[in-house]
Amino acid sequence: TLAHRVSDDYQGYKGLINPEKRLLLDQDVRSNVYGQFNSAASLALIDDSGVLIGFTCFVDVEMWGEKRVPWLFDICVHPDYHSLGYGKGLLNLSLNILKKEGLKYSGLAVTNNNPALGLYQNMGYTFVENFYEYFF
Repeated sequence: TLAHRVSDDYQGYKGLINPEKRLLLDQDVRSNVYGQFNSAASLALIDDSGVLIGFTCFVDVEMWGEKRVPWLFDICVHPDYHSLGYGKGLLNLSLNILKKEGLKYSGLAVTNNNPALGLYQNMGYTFVENFYEYFF
């Protein structure tokens, strides 16, 4: 949750910074509300003392003419571990798992000012289209 506080991606979703609401969202994800939860590619990195450093969360959705597209639903690295390669390492492991399963595509949505945008581009994600959300 702390890592999400430093991202502008939650500008319109301030409630998701709340740990209880994040937990409810996680329960929905694991209950396949947003697509089939992909447990093989969803990873957690925990240090020797049991502290969660970061995680990836993928759900499989039908899109782009494909029956199964792994969607990066969430990736998060604790701020104390930013810029140390943990996000890249986690995402790389997840994508390698997906490639071994023979999947051709993976998708994600991100704001233009998210600091992780460079990571996604370096990992091979390419821009497809703008996505707009409106709040009132």
